[in-house]
Amino acid sequence: MMRNLSISIKQIALALVTGLLVMVSLIGALAAWQTRSVSHNLERSNHDAAQSEFAAAAERLYRRTAGQGEALAHWDETLQQLVAPEYYTYWRDQRVYESGMLRSRHVRVALYDALGHLLAGSPARHPFPQKLPDRVTPFQQSAWLASEDGRIMYYQPFPVFSDEEHRALLGHGLIRVDFMAELLERESFHFVDVKSIALNLKAGQILEAPELFARIRFAARFDPNQTRFQTIMSHTLLALFVLLAATALLGFVV
Repeated sequence: MMRNLSISIKQIALALVTGLLVMVSLIGALAAWQTRSVSHNLERSNHDAAQSEFAAAAERLYRRTAGQGEALAHWDETLQQLVAPEYYTYWRDQRVYESGMLRSRHVRVALYDALGHLLAGSPARHPFPQKLPDRVTPFQQSAWLASEDGRIMYYQPFPVFSDEEHRALLGHGLIRVDFMAELLERESFHFVDVKSIALNLKAGQILEAPELFARIRFAARFDPNQTRFQTIMSHTLLALFVLLAATALLGFVV
């Protein structure tokens, strides 16, 4: 009688532990699904943060370059070069940096006459277009990007007038920015994987600045906390499963 009762208790205990194992397995499967869902949401959140971060950095570069063009357009020395360009190459290669008008060697400037022709040949390392695009007019100074030798270049034109009423056009200026080099020097990216940034442009193809965000591709930076979270969850569930399995085996043997 006692033997039969003892066997029944073992069977009940074994069934209980087996049920617990099944429950843990189901909970583990649900937790794994939830973990994947959370990971997916984190990836989407990181990607959105990376897009916002890059857009904000690019807009700051746009505004900074436009401000530099505005300052150069009103600088007396710029007007002097368009009237008497004897010292133009010195002004272009040194004076603009010595004066603080431009502060980065990733940013270059060139001047053009009123018809849009380059004042003097540009250095081989920093080539400028010999003629401004036809769409650049005194009152239409839209910026553009181009791919040159595998690098993204940003061009910001600006008009130079000899009068405050903007009636007498002396010429044009064109700022050339090594886009990625300038961004990396000025900005600290926390979400954007800078090595993944790519802009698919053919040689000679021009991209209007506002179209950049629709064409550029990049990945969000890998978040180690996400992997750490998944590892902790899987290890916790595995430890619980092993503990219950060991308990069941011990109860069956004893």
